[in-house]
Amino acid sequence: ETIVIQPYVYFVSNYGLQTFIIQEDGNLERISLIPILGQAEEIVQKGNFIYLSSWFIEDNSSSLYKIDVSNPEDPEIVGIKNSNDDRYCLIIKICNKLGYISNQGTSISIINPDNMDDIAQFGENGEYGYYSGFTISDSLFALYDAYDDTLNVDRYFVYNLANLNNIRIVGNISFPIQENESSETSVYKKISENIFAELGTQSITLYNISDSLTINQLGHTTMGDNQNNCYKSGKCIRKNGYLIIPERNNISVINIEDYNNPFFVERKNYQAFTILPTTIIDTGNYQYMGTLANGILKMNFNNNHLQFMGFHLDNQVYNSTDNGYFFY
Repeated sequence: ETIVIQPYVYFVSNYGLQTFIIQEDGNLERISLIPILGQAEEIVQKGNFIYLSSWFIEDNSSSLYKIDVSNPEDPEIVGIKNSNDDRYCLIIKICNKLGYISNQGTSISIINPDNMDDIAQFGENGEYGYYSGFTISDSLFALYDAYDDTLNVDRYFVYNLANLNNIRIVGNISFPIQENESSETSVYKKISENIFAELGTQSITLYNISDSLTINQLGHTTMGDNQNNCYKSGKCIRKNGYLIIPERNNISVINIEDYNNPFFVERKNYQAFTILPTTIIDTGNYQYMGTLANGILKMNFNNNHLQFMGFHLDNQVYNSTDNGYFFY
């Protein structure tokens, strides 16, 4: 995962929290490293603080770190919360607070960012299904309901979180599952104020959700060749009229200039250095993606074409060939 506070960029990897400065040519120079116990999982920013979660595979415990980045060159750990279960693995933003997924994904606990104490919980005991990370607006939140195989839909209950002492359901919305997709593999990404993209393993579908509680399906497109080998995630970004989507070994580009007629543009392979991607970040002239190889892929999206520019590993830069592979 990544966070940008220009000209600094923060990456989470198996090393911990790495701080880089973005140079004029777009290359990254690492200027600090904070080791994190366990496997770093998620990272979010609120003001001058970064909240980072980690997971210990051996005993399934987890930790939540609060890191002060008011001096962006020298991040400092100022608080740690430990748990003997995995509750802190998925840390998220909820309105002006933070939250984590608890009870094996069946409820969400809201925490105070100042002291990281729990202050509210909803969706308790899996009453309405499993969390999916689907935000409607600043005051509404959605919880994933079990896949309805009779209607072939994913259903989301929409919660009003304006008053944390009275969290209540205000409605629900349902998304139809596309042919050859399943509820277990589809994720949803907000790409504009009223437009959401459903990212499946083989296709992309766009929806209009302008009044928050009803939806209208817009365009739909498949993902080009070798579709069955794809692994879509909600970690895509929108760059002008395009979606740049990380997959298992590739990055795909979808044209969404016309929401009713999206179409597949290209897919580029980066498997020389990694097997799973993290979030792509856009700093204007360049895009970056952290990887499980502990390295960072540098890209440039220009004239509707994605070009791999190099791979940063252990503060060394490796150049790329035209086909997207890297050499030393």
